[in-house]
Amino acid sequence: MIAKAAQEAAEHSGLITTARVRISGSAATPSLYATFSVRSDRPLAEAVHLVNERVITDMETVLGAQFAEKHIRYDVNDEHTKNSGALELTSLPATAG
Repeated sequence: MIAKAAQEAAEHSGLITTARVRISGSAATPSLYATFSVRSDRPLAEAVHLVNERVITDMETVLGAQFAEKHIRYDVNDEHTKNSGALELTSLPATAG
């Protein structure tokens, strides 16, 4: 349910056209797998900021734990020219410091 709520929130932002979010792992060490399709007429940086500062933070708050791993892919599609690009960000497991 948390993943579905995150998808819907991202899609209602006006920056992201579609979102696919999956959470796996344990309650103590959850892992995030997500793909966000960003509108081609909006800055990619705005979408990345939304995902990092709102969507992920909200999910971690509801889960009561930070994600041990985050596998996030951003697709930018221009429907008029059929050009597309993709950016994939993968973070390594968090380490105690």
